[in-house]
Amino acid sequence: MRERLGLSELYASLILLIIVSSMGVVVYSYTVETTMSYEQHIIEEETRESKRILERVTISSVLDAGIDNNINITVYNYGQFDTSIVEVYVNNMIVNNYNNGQSEKIDSLGLKKISFESPVPLIIDEQYTIIVVSQRGITDTYIWKR
Repeated sequence: MRERLGLSELYASLILLIIVSSMGVVVYSYTVETTMSYEQHIIEEETRESKRILERVTISSVLDAGIDNNINITVYNYGQFDTSIVEVYVNNMIVNNYNNGQSEKIDSLGLKKISFESPVPLIIDEQYTIIVVSQRGITDTYIWKR
């Protein structure tokens, strides 16, 4: 009977070793996968931020379209990457009605005309703050007097 008890303890030890080893493999796999995922996220964020740093836009001119509250602006992209203007603000109010130019690609070292209806009434001899926001979040502010 003693021999069988020793064999039983050996089997129990082997099963315990297999369970502990399996848990170690699971923990190791999870750790490697999480680390790789985090590393990939950091690389993507760094790439996105480096493009954002090299993106440059400016409002080169603002013209009254002469129709209702319409404004025409010309945006110059002097950065290294193509971009687009996704939002425009007039006196901190977002523009909702675009005639053309919103979200259209602006080549590097290129110009793009954006035409829109002002969300605020345009009054002669009043000053307006126009802000454009690019696809990567770069902004430019222009003070315009009608």
